[in-house]
Amino acid sequence: MDWELDAAVSNPSRDAEADIDTSPVCPSSLEQRLTVSTIGTGVDIRYKRLGYDNYPLDENILFSVSPGGGMLLAFRENNGNRIRVTRLNAQLTRDGPDLVVYAIDLGGLVAHDDRSFTLLTRRDDPGEPLRDTTTTDAIGKAAFLIHILGTKELFSVPLTGTSSITRASDPMARDCAPSLNGRLVWNGSKYGAYFAVHGCEGDPHEPYYGDKLVYVDGNGNSLKGGWSWNCSISQGMRLLPERDKFTSFCMSDGAPYAGLNLVTEGVEPRQLAPERVAAGYAAGRFGSVVRLNGRYVVAWSSRGVPDEVASARRPDQASKPAPDVALLQLDSDYNTVMARTWLTETPNVAETNLHIAPYGPRQLLVVWDNVEALRCTEWTCWGTYTGTSARLMDLNGNFLTPDVRIDAPPNSEQDIVVFPNGDLGWAFVRDEARDFAEPLPNNRGIPTVPPKQQLSIARLRYCE
Repeated sequence: MDWELDAAVSNPSRDAEADIDTSPVCPSSLEQRLTVSTIGTGVDIRYKRLGYDNYPLDENILFSVSPGGGMLLAFRENNGNRIRVTRLNAQLTRDGPDLVVYAIDLGGLVAHDDRSFTLLTRRDDPGEPLRDTTTTDAIGKAAFLIHILGTKELFSVPLTGTSSITRASDPMARDCAPSLNGRLVWNGSKYGAYFAVHGCEGDPHEPYYGDKLVYVDGNGNSLKGGWSWNCSISQGMRLLPERDKFTSFCMSDGAPYAGLNLVTEGVEPRQLAPERVAAGYAAGRFGSVVRLNGRYVVAWSSRGVPDEVASARRPDQASKPAPDVALLQLDSDYNTVMARTWLTETPNVAETNLHIAPYGPRQLLVVWDNVEALRCTEWTCWGTYTGTSARLMDLNGNFLTPDVRIDAPPNSEQDIVVFPNGDLGWAFVRDEARDFAEPLPNNRGIPTVPPKQQLSIARLRYCE
């Protein structure tokens, strides 16, 4: 059995109810427009993971809103081998029991109006056992796409390995999924699953890391398009649904180019901005990509490279002492309409955990964490977390509101979600000890942090 209901956490009275502001008068400040609700889980949550140099990052906590407004949360139990999916009502409290899915990792979640949902996750490979010779020599896991309605798996299909639904188009592949720091999107007729892959024993790319894009229809069948290998050791991926080929970006340590890349199918790969890199590392971090008014707006946390080496394929110098917020824009044909612009230039403050999202048709919400008292090594800036900033910005990169600090840092890798009425939302785990001063303590790669049994959901009211 790959799922079960958990009635132990099905009582909405255990949750803290959110007072959703529906008054006709809109508060003047962003802080006053923000509502945060809490959900008790009844089990310990996996809420931290290790980044480069054991830098503290958030484990994926997924939040999805269907076109009709139905809301879902998904999180990993701390034991690592079960995922819980929580349905929310309009008051941002639990609507029924959790569904427990036996799988590991969370790469994406799509909520549908028929109350079904689809997960990008990992499970044991159902095909030929493939050894992951680069790490522990263990048998590699497979990426899976799972679609569930009620308590029934309508399909559960592997996206890697010898039983992959992509096997017919790429019979030589013996790929596996070491992690799922990727994206899952839906355009109304097909899914795009974009995630990291590893060349396991016998794969043509053994022992390297790359990325994979798979298109899947609503019945779990592989569709033409996508690719089996593109960006090398991707340091971040973003994917936007389109009518045909989905728009995709990656942050890479080298291929196709070092730094931020446009890698949309059918378009020549292009370096959008160089970043300082080394094998397995890029100093730039997404960030978000949003589509607004016929433009693609790309924002990321960047240390840049000096102008004199900007065209180098593998730049080895950073031009900034600490990460700043960078922004660029492309038109609908991916031509540059606004070259890289720096929204912040603060040598003594690192802006990290950056997110942008559409706030109506002409504005963007920009959110980031501030880290000060910096100790920057060759690659990593350690320091003290001093709060999360939120501001509104126009499409030309001009801030429209003052910096306000909000007690709701978005999850590191997950996009802010747009509600049907224009409100914005995101999920996170409130961490009183949130800091970036030291490497994250861990036991064999599992973070050793205080247990948490509560999720938070932020909703920012949209005001015209």
